[in-house]
Amino acid sequence: MFVGYQRSGHSFIGALLDAHPEVAMGMEVDVLDLVIQGYSKNQILYILTNNSRLFTSKLNNIWTGYSYAVPGQYQGRYDTLKLIGDKKGGKNVSKN
Repeated sequence: MFVGYQRSGHSFIGALLDAHPEVAMGMEVDVLDLVIQGYSKNQILYILTNNSRLFTSKLNNIWTGYSYAVPGQYQGRYDTLKLIGDKKGGKNVSKN
């Protein structure tokens, strides 16, 4: 899990991780919200891998006007899935 402010580079790190042949990274899925809503593990895994694929095939790895493409690598696909994740920024923690 990465914790940081908006525009702190976590989209770039997520894109680099998604380019690895053993990794699928979702883009702005908000997986923690899916857990709270009661989605099953298999549903979450499908949503994250599908989001990774769609981010590459439909959006060409462009988010908020920036390209996160890593040419010639595995973005949106994988060989052997060993790591799965989600890049979600912009939320904050309220202070007590």
